[in-house]
Amino acid sequence: EAPWAASSLADFWARRWHQSFRRPFLALGGAAGRVLGGGTDAGMVLGAFALSGALHDWSAWGMARGTDYARLGGFFVLNGVGVVLERMWKRMTGYRVHGWGGWMWTMSCLLVTAHMLIGAWLEMGLAGCHLLPSRMRVGKFLVEWTERKLGRVQ
Repeated sequence: EAPWAASSLADFWARRWHQSFRRPFLALGGAAGRVLGGGTDAGMVLGAFALSGALHDWSAWGMARGTDYARLGGFFVLNGVGVVLERMWKRMTGYRVHGWGGWMWTMSCLLVTAHMLIGAWLEMGLAGCHLLPSRMRVGKFLVEWTERKLGRVQ
C-alpha cells in the first residue's frame, strides 16, 4: 500500500505497512494497554505498539539472536507515541496530520527511530542470516534454476 506515500504515522501503520498482525495487536496489546492506561485510546495505541515490539524482540530470540527490547520495542513504542501525538494535534487544532507536512513528519519520525530497530538487528547478525531454509527460498531456487539452464552469469 505504498508506505512511502504515508501522510501520517497513523496512515503508515494502520494502512500502508503490512497488516498481518494488526488485529491480534489491537485485541491483545491494545486491550491490555487500554486497561493499564485508565481506559484511554492512548493506552490502547501504546499497548498495541508495545506488543508489536515484543513480537519483534521474541522473533530475534527465537532465532537464537538474543533480545533487545529497549531498542526493538523502543522503535515501536516511540512510533505509538507519534500516533498519539497526531491524535492530540487533531483534538487541539481540528486538523488531522496530512499532506506535505504530514509526509515530512512521518518520514522524519521513521528515520529518527529506525536506527534503533535496524541497529539492533544488525548487531544481532540478522542482516546476514537466512530466515527461511534454502529449500523454501523462492528467489534462491529461481537463481539456481536459471544458472543450471543458462550457465552462471559472470
